[in-house]
Amino acid sequence: YGDHRDLHLSIRRQRQMCIRDRHWEVPLHLAESELTVVVRIRIDKEGRIQKSKIETSSGNAELDHSVSRLLKNLQSLPSLPYSYLGHIYEFGIKFTPRDLQF
Repeated sequence: YGDHRDLHLSIRRQRQMCIRDRHWEVPLHLAESELTVVVRIRIDKEGRIQKSKIETSSGNAELDHSVSRLLKNLQSLPSLPYSYLGHIYEFGIKFTPRDLQF
């Protein structure tokens, strides 16, 4: 059970870093904001995005739009490791500008 949990944590962390740190264009005036947008993403074994949606809005239309734009342009993520036995992987990710490393 521990190895299975570690694998899921590793998969989720890798994909979160790939999405947030490399692709998300945060409006500069919101860079220090603690507002958060929560998203759910589903990928297949090859890393192709099957589904993505905002689960919780930040309450700020501009921040929500920046995340929506990211999701619209996101085609794929790194493929799942061979040790992952499933065909689909679904995970949540929080987008909080202040947590980004610029």
